Amino acid sequence: MQKKELLTKLGDRQAEDLETYITSNSMWSPVTKFVEEKGLRDDYRETDFIKFLRKIREENSMNYAVFSYYSLKNLVEALGIDVKWKLIRRKAKLKKPSDREQQKPTLTAGQVEKMINAVRENAYDYEKFFLSLSTTYGCRRIELSRVGEEDVLEDRILIRTGKGGEIREQYLPEQIRPIVQGFEFKGDFTVNVLSDVFHDIREKAGVEKRDRMGWHGIRRGLVTSFRKNVSQEDGYSDADLFKFVRWKPNSRVEEMLSIYDNSDPVEADRKMFEIHPYVEMWGG
Repeated sequence: MQKKELLTKLGDRQAEDLETYITSNSMWSPVTKFVEEKGLRDDYRETDFIKFLRKIREENSMNYAVFSYYSLKNLVEALGIDVKWKLIRRKAKLKKPSDREQQKPTLTAGQVEKMINAVRENAYDYEKFFLSLSTTYGCRRIELSRVGEEDVLEDRILIRTGKGGEIREQYLPEQIRPIVQGFEFKGDFTVNVLSDVFHDIREKAGVEKRDRMGWHGIRRGLVTSFRKNVSQEDGYSDADLFKFVRWKPNSRVEEMLSIYDNSDPVEADRKMFEIHPYVEMWGG
């Protein structure tokens, strides 16, 4: 069933409400599939949604099941159905990590490029959004979960930093600006959901999974590649890199000269993007 066909079957008010709730094209897919399978009714039960989402989970990823859950909640609200249901993410029993599992993997530039190419070719809007922020700013997982619609500005973005780092606006480069500014903030992207998002992208890109691999592996890879570029270019220091990735200031940083010291931080960001290792991978 197509979106247009579904809307014609709804009353004018319901169709208007549904289009108001669902503004992202990708969110229509779970809704139309559900209606095609269950029929368009006003007496859906909790079991209808649970069985459908369970099937989605078996055939896709947990992250897509979460995405479908929020899409179907929009359908329920538009139809005015009072359904008490929620998605429960079961926690597995955790074993004590081995020494090998405690190692912190770093993604190489080649692996990052594979992930970027994968989402540019075929991905959901939220996958492009979070990967673009991660590869551009080296965002920690908690920082990705804190980004809100009000944080995206005309040519900059506010990063709400974790681990005591500096919270500040950073320049939004043109390469990722359409992705970030065009993103529609729907759903609840918690740190656990974001872990699923990372591995969905990793699988699409064909990047082999390693223990404890996640968003921070991109951050470590960015810092490693960035530091190499900083050392090879005149006019830059490690202090510039520390400030760009929002590390908590320390005495070592304060002793170094930085391009951020005597200029607008956003303008200093522009200069850092001239030697950024990943941003050009997003194209122009």
